[in-house]
Amino acid sequence: MGRDTEFNFGANLGFPSDVDPATGEIVLCMGRIKCAHCGKVYGVCSEVETNLSQQENATMLPRAGNLPPASGNRQQRQRSGYTYITEQDLSKDKQLARVLAVKENDQKVSEGQRRFSDIIVKIAFKGETRLFGLKLNNPNLAILQEAFTQDENKWPDREFYLFLEEEEFSGRMFPRVEPVTAKKARG
Repeated sequence: MGRDTEFNFGANLGFPSDVDPATGEIVLCMGRIKCAHCGKVYGVCSEVETNLSQQENATMLPRAGNLPPASGNRQQRQRSGYTYITEQDLSKDKQLARVLAVKENDQKVSEGQRRFSDIIVKIAFKGETRLFGLKLNNPNLAILQEAFTQDENKWPDREFYLFLEEEEFSGRMFPRVEPVTAKKARG
């Protein structure tokens, strides 16, 4: 681009990190950034990077409720490594779980399949290391994000209760979480 065609405003405005030190030319990545879950475009690379660097609490995990369309059938398969928490591991009594690590499940899935869980929480539970999988539309994820924030780096060593709760209409039992508050932890 010649000097008469450079438009240094808006999306073309050069940021200090976007100047090539060898030539002094402004270099901007204009790649489109899409949401990994819904596919919505939310900006171009240079703008998103700048906005994230200017925010104190840039969100790390996808917000609860942003679930991609489901497809395929659900099947159980044996996994290696730590085991996931199941209904059989829980009771109506509240049991303490401590967060060890959290990550977004970025494992590739084949066409027509869906993920077992979108967010994986590694927890210490009953003296074992276990995995607690959460879908984005799971109310437990919303409860934990509200209590612990969306920044997964702030979750380790936080505690919550894990228990089964009966759904009144169907009588089915569902896993539920309740964050441990300072008041409950003492008393």
